[in-house]
Amino acid sequence: MNPDVIVFPGCLDALADFLDQNPNAGNVGPRVLNPDMSMQSTCRRFPTLWNNFCSATGLSARFKNSKFFAGEHMFYFPHDRTLTVDVLVGCFSMIRREALDTVGLLDEGLFMYGDDVDWCRRARNAGWQMVFHPGGQAIHDRGKTTAPYPVRFAVAQQRSVLHYWTKHHSSLGVLGIRSIMLFHHLLRYTFAVLSGLSNSAKGAQSDVRKQVSGACLRELLSESVPNKA
Repeated sequence: MNPDVIVFPGCLDALADFLDQNPNAGNVGPRVLNPDMSMQSTCRRFPTLWNNFCSATGLSARFKNSKFFAGEHMFYFPHDRTLTVDVLVGCFSMIRREALDTVGLLDEGLFMYGDDVDWCRRARNAGWQMVFHPGGQAIHDRGKTTAPYPVRFAVAQQRSVLHYWTKHHSSLGVLGIRSIMLFHHLLRYTFAVLSGLSNSAKGAQSDVRKQVSGACLRELLSESVPNKA
């Protein structure tokens, strides 16, 4: 559970009861709300080159209700029924002790981001199910910790993504995700520059986007250049 989560009464009991009644479930997550009580997407699919491409190009945002064009987040799923999923976002979930003993703890090589995806992948490989169950509710004040430091946490997230892909995919897959990242940040940086030039009112927002994408691009390019002896 993240420190910025507020649990509704009865939520923990509902999750524990669900695990008691479903022995194949290794991890169960409740319905999570934003502070304004709107729904927060906490169900994800495992990362693929296709769903990352859809996110990088904006297809997932343009076709939010499309399963085909969705990114990793299952925004097309209304979170209105119990459903077995690939990944439960790690802000709040309940893990069966037996599953934890089998799968192990979170990968400490992942800082803040991707540790939930990695754990759920290892759990799935070990035969456990990840299940969304709307019988409990909680509020997650998402982004409150990271918002003041957008560049630092964007770079950290990028490093975690590359760590995950290196761990679970082939070298060709890693090359593919790096290429998608490079394309994504080049596109964002270009649009941020053009937006800042055409609309002074959006200048501050464009500057942040340029800083974030610029830092991520430098990180990607510096890693791709071989060290000279």
